[in-house]
Amino acid sequence: VVYIAMADNGSGFGYGRMAGVYRSDDGATFAPVLDWNHPFSPWLFSYVAIATGCIEYPYIPSQGWHDNAISVDPLDPMVLWLGGIDVYRSDHGGRTFGLAAYWMRLEEPPPPSYVHADQHLFTFSPHFDGVTDQTLYLVNDGGIYRTHNARAATTQEECPIEPDAGPPPGLLWEDLNHGYAVTQF
Repeated sequence: VVYIAMADNGSGFGYGRMAGVYRSDDGATFAPVLDWNHPFSPWLFSYVAIATGCIEYPYIPSQGWHDNAISVDPLDPMVLWLGGIDVYRSDHGGRTFGLAAYWMRLEEPPPPSYVHADQHLFTFSPHFDGVTDQTLYLVNDGGIYRTHNARAATTQEECPIEPDAGPPPGLLWEDLNHGYAVTQF
């Protein structure tokens, strides 16, 4: 199974926004799989809390031109990971996605659902078995993060700061950087 996630580069959706997720079972013929009726679908390369109105901002940042990571669970071809600004997981072959991590840091220490923005790479443990080893590494502009429960529940909550917010993602992320510093731009 091969998946492709594409960002728009200015043809009408907005520069860097999600243009589509496609799947191939033979590596040659691709079909669109993304359900555009799902509220996260247009914003998978964007900052979903801004796009859905949770946080006021003058525009919706979309960065599919820069942060566009995709990976398939090594044991289940229906489980697809996608990273833009936030981190998402689909348990339905790329049709719909749930949030697996937020780039939202309003408290110290940050909540376990926090990872730095701008996702670039997912890497599963070489011993990943989906049960005793569910380790997944995430590389982004802030360094390296790890979860030991990659199969935990995602969430449909796009606004984790509201008093009556739904449950956060069940995935617990650990910052592995220990003083790592980066200079951007």
